[in-house]
Amino acid sequence: MSGGVEVKPLPHIPGSELSGVVERIGTHVTSIKEGDRAIVYSRVFDGTCDMCLNQSEMLCRNGGIIGVITNGGFAEYISVPERNVFKIPDEMDWDLAASTSISILTAFHALKEASLKVNDCLIVFGASGNTGIMAL
Repeated sequence: MSGGVEVKPLPHIPGSELSGVVERIGTHVTSIKEGDRAIVYSRVFDGTCDMCLNQSEMLCRNGGIIGVITNGGFAEYISVPERNVFKIPDEMDWDLAASTSISILTAFHALKEASLKVNDCLIVFGASGNTGIMAL
């Protein structure tokens, strides 16, 4: 344990923003196929705790982030659950694709928590960074 966060396995391979080509799929996988361009939602979640059941899997009591509690995207290959993999269009840039799972979802969560209504006003500080741009 380091600062309350358990990192495993060791030696550790980091990398939380992932995009790539699907090389192999499991026998029960139906939403993606080998050769698909994809991004990986970097949250590890159990789907059963109160936070997950409340549609807040990013706050899963038993989860964490790929590349922190598991080996990450700097590995040659990585295995993730089907629910974490999303196809991307052929014309999407790899760098943009890789950054979406964290920057877009961070902005989405913040905007969802803000509970904005029609005609409400919002100021986005730091709108020059990727998360701020996604919030805009």
